[in-house]
Amino acid sequence: TIPDLDHVDVTPDNALGVVETIEDLLRNHSTLLYDELVTVLNKLKDIINVSVVTPNLGQALINIIS
Repeated sequence: TIPDLDHVDVTPDNALGVVETIEDLLRNHSTLLYDELVTVLNKLKDIINVSVVTPNLGQALINIIS
């Protein structure tokens, strides 16, 4: 679930996997509660802070935001 993302530590090795998990979770939501939005945005911030943003990762981030 989206709240479970709070318990996921993002590392350079798992960043793309976390992005894919977020994409999968968001497919099931047409709207987000404020707390869920904060969780997703904070996790995206963590991903950007620890990762080299490759084209694949960048596209995945754009997909989530859009």
